[in-house]
Amino acid sequence: FQPMIQSLTVFVALLFGICSGLIVEKQVSPNNLISKFYTQFDEFGFGEGGTVEISGRSNDTTLRVYICSEDEYRERLTGSLSWSQFCEQNHPKIPFIPLDGKTYSFKIPTKGHYYFGLIDCHRVNEPAFEADLHYVLLSDASGSQLPLGQRFSPFIESAFTGLWVLLLLVSGVFLVKDRNLVTPLHGILYGVVLLRLSVSALTAALWWNYSLFGNKIAFFDELSYLLFAVAEAAFFAVFYLISKGWRITRTGVPASDFRATGTAVGVLLLALMFFSFNNIEYYFLIMLIMYFFVMPKVFSGITVQTSQLDHLVRVWSQIPVPNVDVVRSVSYLMKKRTLLRHARSCAIAYIFLLLAATTGVKVLVPWYNVWITTFVSHSSVFIVTAALCFITRPTEGVFLTSTEELQPFVLAQQLADNQNVEASENALRPWDLTKTLIIEWPTAENSPPEVAIAYEAQYSIEQQKM
Repeated sequence: FQPMIQSLTVFVALLFGICSGLIVEKQVSPNNLISKFYTQFDEFGFGEGGTVEISGRSNDTTLRVYICSEDEYRERLTGSLSWSQFCEQNHPKIPFIPLDGKTYSFKIPTKGHYYFGLIDCHRVNEPAFEADLHYVLLSDASGSQLPLGQRFSPFIESAFTGLWVLLLLVSGVFLVKDRNLVTPLHGILYGVVLLRLSVSALTAALWWNYSLFGNKIAFFDELSYLLFAVAEAAFFAVFYLISKGWRITRTGVPASDFRATGTAVGVLLLALMFFSFNNIEYYFLIMLIMYFFVMPKVFSGITVQTSQLDHLVRVWSQIPVPNVDVVRSVSYLMKKRTLLRHARSCAIAYIFLLLAATTGVKVLVPWYNVWITTFVSHSSVFIVTAALCFITRPTEGVFLTSTEELQPFVLAQQLADNQNVEASENALRPWDLTKTLIIEWPTAENSPPEVAIAYEAQYSIEQQKM
């Protein structure tokens, strides 16, 4: 653990702001990027006292930098303000900035979310431009290089990194302590915690780099999305395997169930990866939609498993099972049933907490406090994962570690089946219409029309006709 402790020490040192006064400019070089006359290269949230410093050069002398507010940006999206009108009327509140090698510094007029881009209002079928642009964005008077809505993100991500480390260590202690009761299901869930920790650590490093150096590390950003998608798919796989009773009511899962699990997890993983890399805005919303499609399989599976356990509890309470401690076995069955019910509660809580974080909180919280949405979504993921780790901790009588542990359950099921067979033999046999002969059809005069007098013939109707 010494390398891990050293790494955490360095991270904590960064956490408390070593080099916090360092301001680094960003650089954009959209060489041969476009052939149209505009392109967007950044967006940023400013508070009161936010400042911008821009300098650059281009082979196109008419190329300008535009900075527009969110309202102006939405006008362009809705078509109420075209790019030509944007050029002709000099509509933006902030004038266009030329790329002539000079440095231009100014304050943002009002608090808001702004979009940065390059525009050439005189371009007509000209070749793509080349430009080299340097700029520094400070969100408020304190000189923060983070967008106003993400000003607390480094601290939030660092705090959750610490929580994931704590959960990883506590889960590891339980697994080592009761190593004889550990199953592959515990290994998958432990891997999920490890993936969550990796995502949180990468995101924390990403935001601290943004805070200290003014830009994001693209590799960290993409890797965190990839690991999060894998962690989410593995987390769903744990729910799915629990719903099938894997290592709880049976030691193996049929190949068809494994194929169904792989298909559902694969579809979820592909959807998460596609939308995370293409449209971050709807990432969690798409994840919720996927859960509404695949979670019903989890709920139905858990219902089937709990019904079977309820049946076995009744059997063991009514039928003596030889050479078996019935009291202890019934308590084990009830523990299994409790685990399945708690797992279902965790799945329901996870869906509703993510729904609250992605819709309710996002609608209620303004853009300059978007860190609250991040905190709520991270809290939801951590709480449900920690709860699932707790209820699935290695416990005697809950998880099956060998096929020998299934023998009492198989014996009880056989006794229950035998009892059902005996009861069915003494019950009324079902009416076999092929051996039924109607000897009198009722009429309105002598009996109600729905009543028929019949008896079970010893020979078929065909033989009677002969």
